[in-house]
Amino acid sequence: MKRAVFLVLFFFFLGQAFAAPPARTPYGKRAEVREFVRAMVRQHGFIERELRYLFARARLEPAILAAIVPPRDAKARSWQEYRARFVNDGRIAEGAEFWRRHAPELARAAQEHGVPEEIIV
Repeated sequence: MKRAVFLVLFFFFLGQAFAAPPARTPYGKRAEVREFVRAMVRQHGFIERELRYLFARARLEPAILAAIVPPRDAKARSWQEYRARFVNDGRIAEGAEFWRRHAPELARAAQEHGVPEEIIV
């Protein structure tokens, strides 16, 4: 469940980073965040108290946003160009090692969430 919460929060904040200017109001007190939390509870069974706790501690990290935003003059990459940069022998070996090292946890997560281990990895 904690990994699911992390993924939900990651994609929520990623969307927020590109959709709106930095908030002056703490995330946990923002109306749209409170509505998002209620929706996640209703639609996906998250525990409201846990999500409120996480959002209350979330903060904007400009260095992280700068690292994930492509430069304005960056050209769009084809899948082949993107794949060549991020899918390589080194990353595949690291993924295989991660899979071996965390096999019990991955098996449990796959069983619990219905997502095959190879997709998680």
